[in-house]
Formats: sequence, structure tokens, C-alpha cells
Amino acid sequence: MSKPFNIHNWQAKQRLAEDEDKSLQISQEEMEELHKNGKVKLKDGSILAFIKEDELGEMSTTGTGASFNAGTGAAYATPKAFKKKKKEVNEVSYGDFKRNTESSPRQKIAKGIRQVNKMIKEIEKIVSHNFRLKTELDMNSGTFLRSTNKQIHEIGAQLKRLENKIREFSN
Repeated sequence: MSKPFNIHNWQAKQRLAEDEDKSLQISQEEMEELHKNGKVKLKDGSILAFIKEDELGEMSTTGTGASFNAGTGAAYATPKAFKKKKKEVNEVSYGDFKRNTESSPRQKIAKGIRQVNKMIKEIEKIVSHNFRLKTELDMNSGTFLRSTNKQIHEIGAQLKRLENKIREFSN
């Protein structure tokens, strides 16, 4: 539960905050007197804080007096912050793939098959999640978007072509 706002307390706190610079010029006796009255907290003879902790209320963090000039006009301070980042794709042409001498052809094929296997497992996971959602919501293909049904049939055709290539590859 927050305390009700009291303008007089706030003004007193503001005056104490303004006196912060002046406090370096006050005598040791004055500083000890402020400490006795609970207006100042001391640590090793220097001022640690100006107000008792139990008197603190909520503080506003806006209007701190700090300013930032980002240039002229209505431009962002960081103009590249909102640009879309291009995805870096590790695509290589077949010629570059074939000429790469870092691994033998057998190693290249084995690595490629491992990558395909990993991608297929990821695809299976996505399909099983979507199938489970469809089953739980008792949906049928008539409730899908038209483009979704079209893409499902295209994926089926792609998988059949891929199956044929894999069979040829293993021979």
C-alpha cells in the first residue's frame, strides 16, 4: 500500500537534494547535527544519503535532466536498429561443393546424408505437432485455408520425388 503524496515532504526532500553540493562546504558540527535529526546518513565522515529510509516514498525516474541529442531532424539515434537483417545462408554451388578439398567425396556424402536425416527428423516433429493439434481440435481438411491444402498436396508430391531419388542413390 503506497503512502499518499504530501507536497510539503516532497519540497523538503527537493531542498535537501539541492543542498547536496553545498553539504561539502558545511562544517563537521553542522553535518553531525543533520545526522542526529535523521536528515543525513553518514559513512566514514562523508554523506551517504540525505533522507531516512522510512521516509522514502515512490520515486519518479522520468525527467532526470539528462539529455541526448541524436542529430538533427526526426531521425532515430540508431538508424540501423530497425533494418531487417539478412539471413546468411550457407549455400554453395555444386562446382564449389565438388572442388572443396577439406573432405573426401565419401565424407561429403556422409555429411550430407546426416544433414538430411537431421532435417527430416525436424520435419517429422513439426508435422506430428500439427497433426496432434488438428486431432485435439477435431478439425478436418475443410477447415484449413485453401493455400494450406494446396501446400499439403505439393509436399506429398515433393516427398514422392525425393523418395525416388533416395532409392536411385542407394543403388
